[in-house]
Amino acid sequence: MRLIRAVILFLPVALMVGPLLASCSRVEAPRMVEIEAGIFTMGSDGEGKNYDEAPMHEVSITAFQMSEREITNAQYELYAPEHRALRDTLSAGTDDSPVTMVSWYDAVGYCKWLSRHTGRHFRLPTEAEWEFAGRLGEKEDWCFDWYGEYTADAVCNPGGPKDGEFKVTRGGAPTEDPEFLRITNRSAMMPDDTTHFIGFRIVETKSKPVLSDNFRTIPLNARNVSQEKAEWAPVSADEPIFLEPITFVKNPKWEHNHQPDITWCDNGDLLAIWFSSDKWREDGREFFYLGSRLRAGSSEWEESSEFFRVPDRNLTGCSLFHGQDGTIYNIVGVSPGTHWRTQAMVIRESHDNGATWSPARIIAGHNPRNQVICGPKTLADGTIVQTCDNNVAATVISSAVHISRDGGRTWYDPWDGTPMPEEIVEGGTGSSIAGIHAPVVQLKDGKLMAVGRGAWIIGEKGERELVKSISSDMGESWTYTRMAGFRPIYGGQRALLMRLHEGPILFIGFTGNIGKCSEEGTMFLRKDGSQFEGHGLYAAISYDEGETWPVKKLLTDGVQRELFGWGWTWDFTMDETHAEWLGYMAGTQTPDNMIHIISSGIHYRMNLKWLETMPE
Repeated sequence: MRLIRAVILFLPVALMVGPLLASCSRVEAPRMVEIEAGIFTMGSDGEGKNYDEAPMHEVSITAFQMSEREITNAQYELYAPEHRALRDTLSAGTDDSPVTMVSWYDAVGYCKWLSRHTGRHFRLPTEAEWEFAGRLGEKEDWCFDWYGEYTADAVCNPGGPKDGEFKVTRGGAPTEDPEFLRITNRSAMMPDDTTHFIGFRIVETKSKPVLSDNFRTIPLNARNVSQEKAEWAPVSADEPIFLEPITFVKNPKWEHNHQPDITWCDNGDLLAIWFSSDKWREDGREFFYLGSRLRAGSSEWEESSEFFRVPDRNLTGCSLFHGQDGTIYNIVGVSPGTHWRTQAMVIRESHDNGATWSPARIIAGHNPRNQVICGPKTLADGTIVQTCDNNVAATVISSAVHISRDGGRTWYDPWDGTPMPEEIVEGGTGSSIAGIHAPVVQLKDGKLMAVGRGAWIIGEKGERELVKSISSDMGESWTYTRMAGFRPIYGGQRALLMRLHEGPILFIGFTGNIGKCSEEGTMFLRKDGSQFEGHGLYAAISYDEGETWPVKKLLTDGVQRELFGWGWTWDFTMDETHAEWLGYMAGTQTPDNMIHIISSGIHYRMNLKWLETMPE
């Protein structure tokens, strides 16, 4: 009887274990290569953009085995059969192609699965093991380590910091820039990101990586940030105020500084961000965002310091804005390669005036409609609208919108896939905003209004005029109409649209094309009713929801100044009839009603009364 009971109890276990044992017999480990123990010097001298490869330091490595090549589609899909559906998005989709579109967590899951089914111990290689083995493959490889700064001390079997925000990747495809194929080159990515750039190898070893403390230098823009709430005293509504323009980009790391955004903090500070790069073509991977803080009561911006970086990735799109509950949001476009056309969107939040930020969280995967643009808007009902450049191939360039109705937790793109029309005409309709780099504002009837760069409608006299895109269905479709008397926005320029606290809509644009601002002017009024031809940056005010713009004013107080605008602007002269001729505009209005507008390097400050007051 006891024997029968034992058989009955064992039977279900046998039924489960039998198939498992049969399955185990079919799983084989990839071909491994023996790497003998040794000591080597890790890193480089860290010159220029390779600064994160320093300091060089001695590393001891115990013997291990590494997979001869990256894990393949066929090998990975024994663990995750559903991955086969992703092969169509890859550059090569054969069984023997390196598996990609896998996150760091996916790669770790495969290692654990393979270890269970073979009775051996597999994991991802540490970046020290990867560099020691020195094997470049067909793709970048996920590494075991969290990304962190090197130490100068000699170490044995290092495994990186105990925690972090990004996971290290090493190597790359032979078709990539040779700069990223150097043995010492370090890259990183959010561990939950999936891209066709990154696959993985595995190692077999009994050694455990030695973890270190995660040392991180606090950037200047996040140091000693006051947490006292500011008392904003409203500026005069009757006296015109225009403060001298000042530079907010000070001693940046790289020469090319561009695409900024700005917001205010509850403590009275202003915070500005922009990307910095040594690539004027903007197709590199050394990009990161710098930040600077104008502290409450100060008249000068602080030195530039690092704001956000995903190591060795292209970051050419970023936004910064103050939410309804005091949260500051930062949205960034992250591209795995050297180009910006397939960015993922990530979001960070700060609840302490930008002193600390939540880890970057992916809100939209890599997609041509995800190149983030400054100036997202929080609508009256709390909905957040983020505009992005639409890099989907089309005759007419355009911008997309991404919508969040739950405070930035989830997002969606209302686009239905309909291509843009081949031509923008008066009263025509389309699926996206006409033009790129488009700011957006909500009208009082709930509609969205946007203007973009590089799109126009031919006016009554045959001239090109700026396009106004209107959506009554929260970005699902758009109707196009011209803004009579307004020239289009061209290369090196980005327009600005803002709803001012006092009610009117503010538009910031330029009088002429790149290289032609000295020739193409616009007529502006003086107090006595006479006109003069002005050149460059100007402001317009609408009191009837963008139907008419009775106020147009050149953004200068008439004082002659020699200024440096960074971006594509560089040196320019500001005087009675000339303002900045190029620049990517961004803006915010602080609770005291002061209007803050920045170009690629210059900070302008004024109130509504000054904009409404014509020059002498």
